Amino acid sequence: MKAAYLFLIVIAFCGCKTVGRSAVGGEERTYANQGEYENLLAEQHFNQDYEVRQYQKFNGNIVKDSLSGHNIVYFDSLRVILNIEDEVYRGVFTEGILNPRHLYYSQSMQLCCFKELTHLNKNGTKRRFRFWVFEEGMANPLEYLIELTNGTATSQTTLSEFLNKAVVTHISEPRVII
Repeated sequence: MKAAYLFLIVIAFCGCKTVGRSAVGGEERTYANQGEYENLLAEQHFNQDYEVRQYQKFNGNIVKDSLSGHNIVYFDSLRVILNIEDEVYRGVFTEGILNPRHLYYSQSMQLCCFKELTHLNKNGTKRRFRFWVFEEGMANPLEYLIELTNGTATSQTTLSEFLNKAVVTHISEPRVII
């Protein structure tokens, strides 16, 4: 057991430097941290695999269960645990903007680590986000990148105002986080 803890400590200290190969020329590049590398992967995704599509909002029954210690939301029979602290970000799901049926399908999932990718928001009408989905029966989470579009928004529009008229226009294929 001590060996396992020692191994995790070594990984934590040594894992601060990430090296990757660029798609152009194959040269190596060093990243200051894992977050910088993840941001590059998101940028590459939106530059290479980006496809605009209109996704329908969830039109079934959304029931919020705030009596439990978790933020559990039921989309008809689908149980979703929202480990998202920011109430505005939670609204992407609780208001049905993103239909969880568009994600990898199971009867229960847990969402966390919802983050706006501000470095990829080129104008006020589109905003891009990253989040993780823990599926029932899977050991590792899946990372999704999404784009929300509000044609009437500007760069000065607050996030809560933006979400009022936002629609999902892109959902990435999930990437397994190891």
